[in-house]
Amino acid sequence: MSHTHQSPTKPYEADAPHARLQALVGSYTGPTRTFMEPYSPNDESSWTVEIVSVLGGRFVELDYASTIMGGPHAGRLLLGHHNGAFQAVWTDSFHTGTDAIVFAETPGREGEIAFNGSYTYEGQRFGWRIHIRQPDADHVEIDHVNIMPDGEFPAIETRLARNQ
Repeated sequence: MSHTHQSPTKPYEADAPHARLQALVGSYTGPTRTFMEPYSPNDESSWTVEIVSVLGGRFVELDYASTIMGGPHAGRLLLGHHNGAFQAVWTDSFHTGTDAIVFAETPGREGEIAFNGSYTYEGQRFGWRIHIRQPDADHVEIDHVNIMPDGEFPAIETRLARNQ
């Protein structure tokens, strides 16, 4: 019996959601505000971001580097679409510690992709939501929201411009 196996790097025939992800591909820089307390940014820095297509267009990977609280900061967000919903996995050197947060799509505002995930801190479960918008071909906006027992608060706000 013969099996055919598709190469993981063979180009994927993109549907509309995958084409939407591929539109994000590029190099970006821009300001980021990180909130340690609700509604009060405690750190501002500039992110350098590289978004690449991986596995033949099935996913995009967003890698970023920056500083936070005076030290180096880096992270990775893997984005995909499967069975009618966007999915993501995020980890970084500051917020997630040694955890990788898995996200599932949640309803967002018009024109954005939104994901919900959760993490454990001091034995308690909290939520985390990421909103990604691409208002035009040269800009990407990424907002993270920390969902705590007493409400939802901004955690990270990033405004990126494509490097020319």
